[in-house]
Amino acid sequence: MRALFLVGAAGLIAAAPVAAQPPATLPPASPPPAVATQEVAAEPGFDLSSRVGNWSMMGPRAWATAEYRLIWITGMNTPDLVQAVPTDAAVSSIQAGTALPAGSARRVFPQGQQLDFDPQSGFKAAAGVNFDRFGLEASGFYLGRKTDSGELFGNGSPNSAAVGYVQAGTGTPIALFASLAGDYTGGVRATVDTQLWGVEANVRTPCYNFLFTINDVVSGFRYVNLEENIRVDYRANFNDGSTLAVTDSVRTRNQFYGGQVGLDSTIGGDYGFGARLITKLGLGNVRQRAELTGSNTFTTPGLPPDVDPAGLFARPFNQGVFTRDKFAAILEYDGRLTYNFTPAVQVYVGYTVLFLSSVQRPGEAIDTRINDSRVRFIANTQPSNLNRPVFNWRANDFTAQGITFGATFQY
Repeated sequence: MRALFLVGAAGLIAAAPVAAQPPATLPPASPPPAVATQEVAAEPGFDLSSRVGNWSMMGPRAWATAEYRLIWITGMNTPDLVQAVPTDAAVSSIQAGTALPAGSARRVFPQGQQLDFDPQSGFKAAAGVNFDRFGLEASGFYLGRKTDSGELFGNGSPNSAAVGYVQAGTGTPIALFASLAGDYTGGVRATVDTQLWGVEANVRTPCYNFLFTINDVVSGFRYVNLEENIRVDYRANFNDGSTLAVTDSVRTRNQFYGGQVGLDSTIGGDYGFGARLITKLGLGNVRQRAELTGSNTFTTPGLPPDVDPAGLFARPFNQGVFTRDKFAAILEYDGRLTYNFTPAVQVYVGYTVLFLSSVQRPGEAIDTRINDSRVRFIANTQPSNLNRPVFNWRANDFTAQGITFGATFQY
């Protein structure tokens, strides 16, 4: 054991000087060969430093857009406003005091249960500016008033002009004739018009732009106004020279006020083709208003006109102005294919959809069930105590959609 201890101690003493020696000096290393480097620009779609870290705006500093629109709107539900009844059926029903044979009354206007308007021309204008951390924009659109109408006038042959309603006491469809062969001449004319416009103001803030060149969040305020009107004019000229004129008018207005949020995404560069997709969702209040007015006037030669403030569809129990506020949602989709001639000039073609969840339209405000025993200008009535017609809210959704053509000027 002692021998092993002595041998180990001798080994440590011999190793100590070796461990204390400074390391051998090595020749200096050769510098690495110089390699030319090239800075690689980050992909715009993955530029997290500017879009997430600094939250700086991208795109033009200021811009203005002018756009033409060709828009189709949701058809309006409406009852028969102008009817044509074959002469034989009209005369026999009047002489016998009975209802018309089923299916004998033909729609003249509208031709179906829903009135479909032709496309409406309109325009949209927008302008905006981008600062370092946010942007501001304002826009507005306008669709010109669109009118549709139908009429039937004559002497009652081969068809009598009529307005249809439902007899409140019996539930029987009735035709109120404006012309009858051999007895009186006249006719019925119905006119329907519609107009839509709106404005909005938004704040733009940058968002993570994965897969997009620019991706901004938009938030702000929106206003949309829809005004529509139905007017029905009835006139009968009797053989003794007297006349009867009946007018009904139903006007509605829907005003949406609310906040909105959305996403505005762009793909493309300073030149050539690109694309843009804008989606917005708004929540708020729609102020709905309906106004029903009517009158009937008898004129007799040599006497002053005899005027009564009630029509056929607008009578004491439903005449006047009705208003209410209703929660509603509005959704807009705007897709565009763009082309940049220069960084300052862009043109595009696109498709836009505007959806509003609740509107009151005039055709749906008409109550066709009428207590004709209280109508002085209708003969062969059915006694009833029902207070009809009345007004009831019958709101429905509304869509405006169509093709857009526009140009943007920016710098």
